[in-house]
Amino acid sequence: YEQNNSTMLLKTASTTAMSIDGAGIITKPLQPAFFVRKTDSGQTVSASSDTTITFNSEIFDNNADFASNTFTAPVSGRYFFSGSVRVNDMATGDELRQISIKTSNNSFKHKLSDMQDILDAAMPIFTHTVNVFCDMDANDTAVLSVFAGQQRVIDNEADVTWFCGYLVC
Repeated sequence: YEQNNSTMLLKTASTTAMSIDGAGIITKPLQPAFFVRKTDSGQTVSASSDTTITFNSEIFDNNADFASNTFTAPVSGRYFFSGSVRVNDMATGDELRQISIKTSNNSFKHKLSDMQDILDAAMPIFTHTVNVFCDMDANDTAVLSVFAGQQRVIDNEADVTWFCGYLVC
């Protein structure tokens, strides 16, 4: 514990674990959190099977808990995850699509079953998103995946395909 006139610091092994400033704002720089993007060449999604999305641009990763396209929970707790995947070359009449956040214990899916009413033939691109608040144990993992009825390509434009998460409590 260290306190000066404007900030109180709680440290573990000489590293600041929590900081409370004079306005009462609390920051926890070691709190598990990550944000990654896909900016490399388009990834092909296999027809009629789940494909784990690969990420090549790490915006931040507190504690290095995200590696090889997988988040590994360092401690047990409740985590929030969010992901977005933009798929190119969609076609009206395409079969079931889904985006999933898959953890060691569960799969949280957002399904779309009828593309007829959603797609514009002039713009065959569609963005899928999914959010989840879930319970994880230490060493449980989470990945973002997509399922397409036909082979498709993930858009590699920056900011359209991403995955993030953090420990809430």
